[in-house]
Amino acid sequence: MPLASSITSPVLLACGMLLAGAAITDLLRRTIPNSLTLPALCCGCLYLWLSGSGTEGFVFSVMGTFLGGLLFWLPYRKGMVGGGDLKLMAALGAWIGPKAILSVFLYATVAGGLMAVVQIWRQRSHHHQERCHGEDVRPIIISGQPAAD
Repeated sequence: MPLASSITSPVLLACGMLLAGAAITDLLRRTIPNSLTLPALCCGCLYLWLSGSGTEGFVFSVMGTFLGGLLFWLPYRKGMVGGGDLKLMAALGAWIGPKAILSVFLYATVAGGLMAVVQIWRQRSHHHQERCHGEDVRPIIISGQPAAD
């Protein structure tokens, strides 16, 4: 398919702006709004249709949209990602197509797994510190005596 190399500078710019907007709103509000993902999806389909690819570009975009959403459907149903994440992947798929969205999904899965490991480690470390400090401080508070060095 000639659209396999459809990732051009305008596409990269649009995807970068979409991801930056999604990251900012997700960090600040813990949500990725429909007002960001839906226009991005529509613009991706429209861009590939009007950029000289015609019907083939539109079909390519719709296939990317469908695959992007489908890849996040099961994680969404299991509560592993939010609906905004699913719609973000669909919108990205509209811009970059099915082959590239599969690569994005694989990288996102690895990144998400690493973030989960870090989060679990931080929670366990924080829990361990609270437990250790709590055991050291309680006898001092109860006895009213300074701790022996």
